[in-house]
Amino acid sequence: MLICLNLSPSERLKPENIYVPGIIPSPKEPTSLQLNYLLMPLIKKLKEPWQGYHFVPTSTGPSGCFVRVAILMAIADVAAMHKLTGFVPHS
Repeated sequence: MLICLNLSPSERLKPENIYVPGIIPSPKEPTSLQLNYLLMPLIKKLKEPWQGYHFVPTSTGPSGCFVRVAILMAIADVAAMHKLTGFVPHS
């Protein structure tokens, strides 16, 4: 469950402000293809910040500022983390 802590306590736990990416129910480890399918709704929501935002000019940055945002959040054991992120474990 993802909750935006920047919202006030009275707003952050409302259903419209909570994102539940899902639970992977399976008696065995999902394949990479299955993980991609399950993560696709979250990836679609995160595409907009990755494409970037242009902030208005300020006194310290007269031409404004362009920012891209990427978020990675996972709770997993080491083997699952390597599979999820695509990093190869060292030996």
